[in-house]
Amino acid sequence: MTTVPAHLSTLLQRLLGLMSGPDFELRRHAVMALSRLRGQVAADIVFERFQSDNLEDYLVFAMKTMDPERTARLLVSALNDPHLEVRLRAAEALAGHPTEESIFALTHAVEAYLNRNKLTESAQTLLVTEEGLLGAARALGEIGTPLCLGLLRKLVLQETNARIRATAVAALCLKPADSLMPILQGLLKDPDARVRANAIEGIQRLDKPASIGLLQPYLYDSHQRVRANAAKAIWKYGDYEVTSTIREMLAHPDKKQVVSGIYAIGETRIPAFIKNLTGYLYNPDADIRRNAVIALRKFGKAEHAADFKSMLNDAMPAVRIQAAGALAEVVPDQAAAAILARLRQEPEAQVRAALLDLLGRVGGEPCHKELPHFLDDSDERVVLATLETMARLVPRDPPSTFVLAVDPLQRSKNLAIRRRAISLLWRWGFLEVLGPLAEQMHTEAFDVQTSALQTTGDIFAAVSESGGEMLAAFDQCLWQAIEEFRQSMQQATTAAIEQQISTLLEKAQVAFRDKRLAEALASIDQALSLAPTNLAALVGRGEICLAANDLPGAEAALTQALAIDPNSVKAQFCLGQVRHRLGEWERALEPLQTTIRLYPKLPQAYLMLADAQENLGRFAEARDTLRALIGMAAPNPVLQQRFARLCFLAGGVAESIQLLRPFAGKSGLDLGTQIILAVSDAMDGQALRACRTFLRLTAAVLDAKVGKPPAYLPRLLQIAGEVLARLPERTGS
Repeated sequence: MTTVPAHLSTLLQRLLGLMSGPDFELRRHAVMALSRLRGQVAADIVFERFQSDNLEDYLVFAMKTMDPERTARLLVSALNDPHLEVRLRAAEALAGHPTEESIFALTHAVEAYLNRNKLTESAQTLLVTEEGLLGAARALGEIGTPLCLGLLRKLVLQETNARIRATAVAALCLKPADSLMPILQGLLKDPDARVRANAIEGIQRLDKPASIGLLQPYLYDSHQRVRANAAKAIWKYGDYEVTSTIREMLAHPDKKQVVSGIYAIGETRIPAFIKNLTGYLYNPDADIRRNAVIALRKFGKAEHAADFKSMLNDAMPAVRIQAAGALAEVVPDQAAAAILARLRQEPEAQVRAALLDLLGRVGGEPCHKELPHFLDDSDERVVLATLETMARLVPRDPPSTFVLAVDPLQRSKNLAIRRRAISLLWRWGFLEVLGPLAEQMHTEAFDVQTSALQTTGDIFAAVSESGGEMLAAFDQCLWQAIEEFRQSMQQATTAAIEQQISTLLEKAQVAFRDKRLAEALASIDQALSLAPTNLAALVGRGEICLAANDLPGAEAALTQALAIDPNSVKAQFCLGQVRHRLGEWERALEPLQTTIRLYPKLPQAYLMLADAQENLGRFAEARDTLRALIGMAAPNPVLQQRFARLCFLAGGVAESIQLLRPFAGKSGLDLGTQIILAVSDAMDGQALRACRTFLRLTAAVLDAKVGKPPAYLPRLLQIAGEVLARLPERTGS
């Protein structure tokens, strides 16, 4: 029978405390650690924290570590989250098991990006990051339904960002189909080389010999990557003539052409070029030598072992690393001795670390005697690589020399080394390492707490990997720790009532999602009759009242919720929305600022906070709020114009004009942008054009059909007038 490790209960109590604390980052790291424990109790807690904190980071870890049934429930729930980034990450995770909901979330994200230029300031939920869009494109390609592929085609044809277009082309070709040939053929003429190169790879995947004639002109393309991909694709269909192209690339004065030619040799493995490769091993250019080693490695011939060994003494570290990797792959039986000999004299820390990693792959008894010496290395990378190699070569029952060398490192000042040493000692069976970990969680040093949580996650992963009685013991101990924790926080409620409340909350969530607000409110009120201080029910009531525009009711419920837990992100944000909608700008500041402090990745909170600050005349504060948002959001014309306007209102006239110059001459600009650009024209000596703009805008503002002018207009015109008054008079102007 497995004995529960000492200090485990203390460790879990402290982890649960950090998970419920006020610090967003520590909460996140605590849940990330717990999500690596594949027990049912851990899955319940992660799911509960997702519902209360709404942090999309949990989704990625949940998909990798939690049981499939609970994972699917969590991710499908997240598909209905009000925030697009959360829905997007959930849909990406579900791409491996596509559903109608996941496909809808992905396509909605891409459609929102394609229509970003049509957004207004009120379309706040449509802010998508560029990285999120790239992930969505790849997920659509993996799903590969006609709808997904059609949207990818639209993205390829409409997008101007070459990086996004190239990624979309690659995603489009993940599941090759003959119907792709026309669009790929058209993309061969794209001005961006990355797009052309990816299109050629897509055509190669279609596996149609008839495409040789289509690809042959690209053997003469101006870009080296396109030429290399064309040679690789054509050679796939047989002994077609690509050698002249490769020879031409090798003889080219541009090094990029030479390197791509070497790459093509490695991909095609044409024997006639082996002599060229061995010659390039002694080229004065280190980049060429490195690529020659990589290409020669792809031939996989043991007869080149002597060449690889000689390159272990190359002057360039990157070449030595590639040579060692080639030895380990091509002649693993000879690699250990040669790599170890080089390791003893290697001066570069990054190379020593790479060589140690390779030793962990090829193994060998001679390594055991020498590995402990490298734990004394002055470079962190080498020590970490040594620990990884020890773990790989000796997963259990380590020799005493290993244990004596690793033990002091669990107290290292270097947190990365400390983390790896503790994890390794745990895997070797030294369960007492949980004691120091619990102490580190109790410290006030944030970096030490974070490191301890990460190490705990490593140990949880090891326990999950081993399974069996140890995992069951951890699950049982976690359950006990949760019970004790809940009692200490005075949150004990009978199991029957908890189940009834949970059922009512789920019913309310479904009704709210389907816009049956009266039914949702009835379920919430029934839950509150059973537990008047239930946080989730109070927050849910606030959300439903907000959706029904019952703003007093929403504020009452949310205020009560925040009296119970001031760190509830949902409650703070909903209260900020209520006061924003009421136009109570001063009272909206605190909940919106608290939302951003607790969860700094919510674009809508920044937008509403900037609204409140602007309406209070705090233009510099509003400008700084939008500056923070722009730093994490994809380029958005509406947002950029608003930020420039706030710069102008805050007195930053020059900065505002500089930001808006790229918009000059474009249609669909807001009133503030047009006024600022007119001021810019006047400053540039274009007085007549500025005057015409002002007259046109004045007529538009006075037009009763247009409606009430924006609140910022008087202040904007005041500053514009001050700027224009300071301009020197020009003859004839």
